[in-house]
Amino acid sequence: MALTKEKFKELWDAPEDNINMQDVAECAVAWGLYTKPKIHSLNEVLAKVMEYAGCTFDNIEKEEEEDD
Repeated sequence: MALTKEKFKELWDAPEDNINMQDVAECAVAWGLYTKPKIHSLNEVLAKVMEYAGCTFDNIEKEEEEDD
């Protein structure tokens, strides 16, 4: 079952890894962004789903800075 945009954003912004690519693919289909998301680039699908849900890559950038 696909997440709502609000729930996706909540889980994306959480400090734990709560979103997987299956979640992204299910949301892409349920939200009408793609009919077959798995035939597209994962980065393309993720970016479109994140944009639609109002998410940013801020939490990934922060993790990368902490690793340096």
